[in-house]
Parts: sequence; C-alpha cells; structure tokens
Amino acid sequence: MPQDSFHCCVINDGAGRWFVYFDKPRSVMTVTDSMTSTYEKAMTTKDQIEFAGNVSESLLEQSWQEMILRRTLKVSEVTDDKLILVHVVNRIELNRVINADMQLRTVDLLERAVNAYLSLLERQIRNRTDVEQMAARKTMRNQSSQRKSERQLRSRIGDEPMAARKTMRSQSDQKKASNFVKIYWNLLYDGQV
Repeated sequence: MPQDSFHCCVINDGAGRWFVYFDKPRSVMTVTDSMTSTYEKAMTTKDQIEFAGNVSESLLEQSWQEMILRRTLKVSEVTDDKLILVHVVNRIELNRVINADMQLRTVDLLERAVNAYLSLLERQIRNRTDVEQMAARKTMRNQSSQRKSERQLRSRIGDEPMAARKTMRSQSDQKKASNFVKIYWNLLYDGQV
C-alpha cells in the first residue's frame, strides 16, 4: 500500500464510537461502528477540497491528513440509510452500505488501520534517526574542529611559556632588585654599614 493512502481516526460522540477512514486510492470516505452500520461516500477531488474547507489542491493532502489525524470530524446525524459527517461547517452525507460480508470488511479495516499506524510510526522513527544522525555528524565536526583548535592553542601555548617565563624572570629580578635596594637602604639608614 502506498504511503499516506489510508487515513483513519476514532470519533466518540457520546452516543457511539465511530471509526472514520479515507481510502485514497479508491477516494472513498467511510464511517463505521464496526458492528452493524457502515456508511460510505465516493469523493472526487472537488468534493475533498470543499469538505476540507476550500483549500488549494496543492495543500489538499496535508489538510485532509490533519483533519483526520487531529479528529476535527463530527458525526451529526445518523439514520437507517444515511450519516452526516461534519468538518467545521462543511458537511458530507454518506450512504449506508448493506453488505453481508461486514466481518470481512471489519477485519480488512483493522488490518489497514494497523498498517497505517505502523507506517506512521516507522516514518517518525526514520525522521528521528535522520535528525540524530545529522546531530551526530554536526557534533563530530564540532569535535574535530575543537580538536584542531586545541592543537593550534597548544602550539601557541608551547611558544608562550618561554615568553611567560622570561616575563616572570624579569619581574622576579625586578622584585629582587627592589628588595636589595630596600635592604641596602635600611642598612645605610640604620647606619650599620
């Protein structure tokens, strides 16, 4: 089954639990309670655009997927022969399917829902893995540039200690000299020399 060809959600309207799904290859919207009632409507691209809120055709797939995954659909009316499904202010009427093979359809529906869910999880895991790999590559580059910076710093530091030692020696020599002058002055001043 192609990616993103089957979208589904569960609506709990208080009076019952409805399983809503859109089969993209067949362009069929289906609402079922999986026990006794199933309602369907074949939808053209124009019908899908109108029901999604008059979105552009380029945004239709994304809008349709968000509408179903975010559960913005509501069941408003249910009779023996029809069901009205509402999205914001847009409505579609689905006709009841009379079919003796309801159990087979329910099993097929369940299998497709599980496959769609697994496909969604697989995509999320793949995206997360891609992000982690990109972060790892970036970290490796940062570590590599950090090592390079450390090497450059070490080579600069290797030169600096000599200069620092010279500075420290000259400062030390200056202190010794000033101390010697102080001692000599004190000796002269005390008159012991």
